Amino acid sequence: MRLRFRRRPSAGDERGFSLVVAILVLAASTLLLFGAIDAVLFNVQATRNNLDQKRALLAAEGGLAAYEQQLNQNQDYWDTCPGANGATGVTTTVGQTPASVPGSTDAGSTEYYTYAELPATGTTYTGCSTANPSASVVQASTAPAPNTFRVKVTGYSKPTGGSSPISRTIVAQFKPASFLNYVYFTNHECEDPWYGGACTAGIPFGSGDAVNGPLHSNDNVSCNSGATVTFGRTSADPIETPNTISNNNCPATTTGTQENSANGGWTNVPMPSNDAQLQEVADGGISTLGSSPGVSQAANCGSAGCVFDGPTTIVLDGPISSTNNTNQMTVTNGGVTAKLNYTAPFVVYVTSTSACSYSYTPYGTENQLYGGTTLDSNSADTDNKGCGDVVVEQAPYTGNASGPGSGSCAVSTVTVNSVAMCPYTQSLTIGAYNDIIIASPLVTTSTTSSSSCYGESGGCPTGTALLGLVADNMVRIFHPVPGTRPSEKEDSCPSSNNTNGTGSLVNPVIDAAIMSVEDSFIIDNYDCGNTNTNIQTPLGNLTINGAVVQNYRGRIGENGNVGNFTGYIKNYWYDERLQTLEPPDFLNPTSDSWSVDRITECNGSSGCSS
Repeated sequence: MRLRFRRRPSAGDERGFSLVVAILVLAASTLLLFGAIDAVLFNVQATRNNLDQKRALLAAEGGLAAYEQQLNQNQDYWDTCPGANGATGVTTTVGQTPASVPGSTDAGSTEYYTYAELPATGTTYTGCSTANPSASVVQASTAPAPNTFRVKVTGYSKPTGGSSPISRTIVAQFKPASFLNYVYFTNHECEDPWYGGACTAGIPFGSGDAVNGPLHSNDNVSCNSGATVTFGRTSADPIETPNTISNNNCPATTTGTQENSANGGWTNVPMPSNDAQLQEVADGGISTLGSSPGVSQAANCGSAGCVFDGPTTIVLDGPISSTNNTNQMTVTNGGVTAKLNYTAPFVVYVTSTSACSYSYTPYGTENQLYGGTTLDSNSADTDNKGCGDVVVEQAPYTGNASGPGSGSCAVSTVTVNSVAMCPYTQSLTIGAYNDIIIASPLVTTSTTSSSSCYGESGGCPTGTALLGLVADNMVRIFHPVPGTRPSEKEDSCPSSNNTNGTGSLVNPVIDAAIMSVEDSFIIDNYDCGNTNTNIQTPLGNLTINGAVVQNYRGRIGENGNVGNFTGYIKNYWYDERLQTLEPPDFLNPTSDSWSVDRITECNGSSGCSS
């Protein structure tokens, strides 16, 4: 019999271990695989979410483009209180039937949008009102960003499969076309036909002239050959003319960016026909001061303004006191002088009577230029009797023919109880049926550093105080000449005493938005003022901190024979506050065109209500 023995496994035998390891590796690989799948699915979801976020923003931008298209086709589209899909009378984006973005039903999602106009700030409206769309959505002239309105657009991206849509919301601010977008605006670059004959050739800019800010002209701008002229402060300032200004003897390279009709950077901006709407705003009381020099504001003015008949002088006196910001003006009209109080926004309008026989020329006699105003002390001079002319000054001013000196823009501020005050700290617009005559600097800085006088840096007015000067005819700088001109023709100056008359403004600084609706911004007797020995006696720089708007280009100076420069060198600086603020009821272009001024995205806390 044969014996069989079973081998006893030793302690080091590893049979079966490989199976365990294989199972463990398989389990680990499975876990890693599921982790990878989960990560992929998570990344797919994150990518999907990120894609839908982008698609939702694009949908909002598409909704804004749709609104703009409707507004471009009908400039009154906004006052229907519109919504998406042709809806009108819409007060909110909530509950609207959305409009689909064309061609968006692809790649697993559908994009659509809603939009509605937001209520104006500071009102009780909760949305656009078809009964009063302007009051409900357009920002008031005293509010931030005046005359603008806002549109809220929400875009959605809804993934296929029924999940909740992703949304993004933007708010676009629309602003109207405005003359105050520019420091210099002209409708025509030629001389006013009223006294200059047919409008043919433009008036060229000369060496030393500086337009420090955006420029727009509906006409071509030219320069004297070889003249050194400044156009713009930075490349952000557009220089908008039908043809590029470098084609008309102006510098080939300008600080501002040259725009023209060929590159789409220029369009015609139409002027209004008159300034009658200012009279409508100001017409709140009787038309003259009456017989009592102590007459109060309440008896003569409404809450919005005053209207005066015939030649009027307004002296801006500033606040009543250092603790009372109500402003005062001293008004002389019809032989009566009175102090009137006002608070912003306020409009004063000087209208004409049947006694006015108006015939302005810069080459006129003292009677013709100033007769009937306080600038002519001869009571027998009455050429301007009944005319809607207003003389504007600030108090105090003790100007003379020599002025404060070349290179200085130092002008005293108003002093009340030994406290220096600004001549105006409340916004005011002064309008005239005929002319506005500026008879003093209208500047509110007391610094002697000329660099800080420009662009409102370092001086008053600060905040929201703005001055508007709007004349239906001329806005003129007071510049008398002694003696009598031989004739009413250019360069026909008094031969015996051809000097700058008493009260001429030397190196004046004017803080204002200036507008001549039908005519020009000009200096009286611009062609005269030299000494009889032909020694150059310029009046220096005319510095404007604000804006100049005119129908026809007015002459501010003239370069005659060698050494015979008369008038001023232009030194215009844009007041940046005019981008978001304006003087009360300042006139706008007759075109009701709107453009997007700013776009912001709502994040839930940025005031995107309704």
